[in-house]
Parts: sequence; structure tokens; C-alpha cells
Amino acid sequence: MRFLLAVFHELAKEIVSRRRAMRAQLMALLTSFIAVVVGMSALLLERPTLQNKDYREQIKSLNETEANLKQLITFIETQKAKLAESQVLVKSLKDEESKLRPVVEADRKIVDAILNTQLTRNRAHIWKERIISFLLGVIASIVAALFLTAINRARKTRREVG
Repeated sequence: MRFLLAVFHELAKEIVSRRRAMRAQLMALLTSFIAVVVGMSALLLERPTLQNKDYREQIKSLNETEANLKQLITFIETQKAKLAESQVLVKSLKDEESKLRPVVEADRKIVDAILNTQLTRNRAHIWKERIISFLLGVIASIVAALFLTAINRARKTRREVG
């Protein structure tokens, strides 16, 4: 019984220490373990009645228990394999992340430098554009004034002639 409690305690510690994805698998393992413990304790409680059964029934019961334990062992091995696969996947993802992190950081610095350069250029060009626009506006006003003056003179000349 102490062995079962020790195994249960180790499984509980393992569940707490693992990540969420692995916890579900370990919880299934723990549930199976609890089912086996309950089954074994039921067999232990039925022990006096087993003495009254004939040997064939006792052997049949023991064979069923053995089959259940083999199923549990198979399930545990499968869960261990899945857990190992998950750990390998997590490790490979961490390795890939550590390889890509410097590239991402470098790209981020380059993008920031490009944006800062563009901002500086835009600030310099804004003043140039404003000065050119102002001068073009002044020239357009002068041309419009000259054009209106020429039209008024032409009208005046027509009135005098006519």
C-alpha cells in the first residue's frame, strides 16, 4: 500500500511541475492509476470471498487483473512516448526561436532606422515645399493681376475707339 501511495505522490508532483499540454496526459495517467488502485483495493476487500471460490474462478479473476495491469502499463508507455515527443517538439521550437530572435531583432532595428531617416527627410522637404508653394502663389497672383490689368486696358481701348 505504501508503494501505491508513493507512486500516486510522484505522479501528483509530476503533474504540478509540467506545462498545461503535458498536464492533460499526466492527468489521464493519474486517473488510470487511481482506477487500478481502486480495482486492486476492491480485490483485496474481496479476499475472504476468493477463498470460497473454486480455483478456476480465482485464476480467471487473477488473469483479468493481470490483463488490466498490462493495459495500464501499455497506456503508461504510450503516454510516456507522447510526453517525450512533446518535450522534443518544445525543445526544437525553443532552439528555432533562439536562432530567429537575433534576426528579428536586427530586422526591427533596420526598420526603425529606415523610418527615422524617412521622418528626417520629410521634415526637411516640408519646408522646401512650403517655400516653393508660397513663391508659386505669389507668382500666380502677379500673373493674374497682370492678366486682369491687360483685360481692363483692352476694354478701355475698345470703348475709346468705339
